[in-house]
Amino acid sequence: MSQQSANNTSSSDLKVDSEVLMRVEDVGKVFCRDLKQSLIYGFKDSVKDLVLASRKSSSPDNRQLRKHEFWANQRISFELRRGECLGLIGHNGAGKTTLLKMLNGLIKPDTGRIEIRGRVGALIALGAGFNPILTGRENIYINGSVLGLSKREIDEKIEEIIDFAEIREFIDSPVQTYSSGMQARLGFACASNFDADILIIDEVLAVGDFAFRQKCFRKLAKFIENGGTGILVSHALEQIMARTTRCIFLEHGKMMFDGPPREALLKYENATVAKTFAEAAENTWDAEKHNLSEIQPESHISIMRAQFEPEDSTAETVRTGDRVNMNLTLKIHKDIDFIRIGLSVFSQQEVIVVQSLVEIEHLK
Repeated sequence: MSQQSANNTSSSDLKVDSEVLMRVEDVGKVFCRDLKQSLIYGFKDSVKDLVLASRKSSSPDNRQLRKHEFWANQRISFELRRGECLGLIGHNGAGKTTLLKMLNGLIKPDTGRIEIRGRVGALIALGAGFNPILTGRENIYINGSVLGLSKREIDEKIEEIIDFAEIREFIDSPVQTYSSGMQARLGFACASNFDADILIIDEVLAVGDFAFRQKCFRKLAKFIENGGTGILVSHALEQIMARTTRCIFLEHGKMMFDGPPREALLKYENATVAKTFAEAAENTWDAEKHNLSEIQPESHISIMRAQFEPEDSTAETVRTGDRVNMNLTLKIHKDIDFIRIGLSVFSQQEVIVVQSLVEIEHLK
């Protein structure tokens, strides 16, 4: 069993429930925006750790931020059981990768504790854990050794790893000659074939080709079915919906939601849309932000406000098949015979999913 924590704690709590493979309690991580100041803080904190061997963990509420510091993660708590696959979603900078690095033991939490039962296989940063001047084969042995496997155990697995990665002709070449896709292949092959109990996958699979991504997801599904535990981070929300059993929505380092993937995605999309429309309202539709005297002579119409409302006024979200009304407020600066209004709705892949055209006549 491996364990990381902000203070030395017993992992006996996990023994109460053998199905719980990971427990995260009030975990927080502080970073410093200024490099020089960060080095100074790091030195001071290291001295404190040496002097106070039994340093107590401070809670996120009591931890005082110093100059240039900020919370990358704050008050993160959850449990993961066998057979669960947890999705992590949030905008760039929400704290997803920082949390994964703490779960994998790459960095230490500043508050709270993390308890883990079993072996962790992780694919967090592209090329992380690989020595670029060593060959792919040599890096496989190094990765296995770090996870506590003997040479004999690695020998039994190495052909399976090479076959899964599909890079046999390059396996004895230095990793620094690999493309990003080849590094992702080797990384996932190592993480998933070394008999890990918990598999952590960040967005790095996005660099792989479609066929290999599907192969990886099939491997992940089989891993979960066999009692493993997975953590998946992806901006491809359809993957989160299809592959995970639970989902955590992070925003500015804090947990905004922990529950069913569909509800998490709706909250994430609503927050994203609300922010987008708030910015649009401020930058485009708010009449107070525009000086009408700046309108060009050929501009006869100003858009004052645009608002979308579901036909069912009690609905909190809009779903496939729902009817939506668009209320548009215009200001006419000159008599015109008619106007033509076009509306297009785009998917996240920039594909038009709805398009409408309306003509209004006799505007005076």
